[in-house]
Amino acid sequence: MSTKHLNAHESQHLPEGNWKALFVSDVHIVSGTDERAKLLLEVLEEAEKAGVQGFFLLGDIFDFCLGTHARFHKKFEPIFSKLEQLKVDGKHVVFVEGNHEFGMQCYPTTVPIEGIKTHISYLKTLDVAVAHGDLFAAPARYLWFRRTIKSDWLRRLVWFIPGWALDAYAWLHSGSSRKMDHYRKINKEEILASAAKYLSNTSFKPSAMVFGHFHYPFDDSRAIGSTNTKLLSMHSWDKPSCLLLDEAKQFHRVMLSYD
Repeated sequence: MSTKHLNAHESQHLPEGNWKALFVSDVHIVSGTDERAKLLLEVLEEAEKAGVQGFFLLGDIFDFCLGTHARFHKKFEPIFSKLEQLKVDGKHVVFVEGNHEFGMQCYPTTVPIEGIKTHISYLKTLDVAVAHGDLFAAPARYLWFRRTIKSDWLRRLVWFIPGWALDAYAWLHSGSSRKMDHYRKINKEEILASAAKYLSNTSFKPSAMVFGHFHYPFDDSRAIGSTNTKLLSMHSWDKPSCLLLDEAKQFHRVMLSYD
């Protein structure tokens, strides 16, 4: 897989090429008008102009989003407005719910929302699987915490809490959590083995799986059945990047810039 480091002063963020699909993850947008949102919208626009047909957002696109609250519908309207337009134009658009997003099945959008009932989603026309990735190598305490905060009863309960209060709490919590990213130890082999195990238990064995969550880029492969599957992890947008899939089914990691 090639890595393309782009000049921050170039007018284009995406390199020229025959691209089939664009993958982004862990953007952690705070509002629909912050620098991350603007860069994402720019990348989506450029990818559309370049003829990309598949747009796949793999979770934690927002720093916090509750799909049942009108506050967040308004806050992130620019992003979903663009995704809706891509869908209307015949593009394949998928949004995967991450661990910073809740109740996205209730978000007022026609964009398909994945990651609610099953952790891994399959893009069979591309021979690719996608996931947010937070269940890979997850400790038991995290699985318990995730089941609780993703539960229907808690989603109904927090509906009565003002959106601004949820927003303020999430901003404080996620900010302090991200400050710890540098100190967290990433066991790459454990994560890759867990991802491979998930795939080995399914009938569809894709040629590649793309996931986020760990804020650390992996580029590895595992033999899963008779298939040699690429396992690709994405960086967070503290160091913005995306993955492009070309016509030859080769992935290219593109490093972006806020400048």
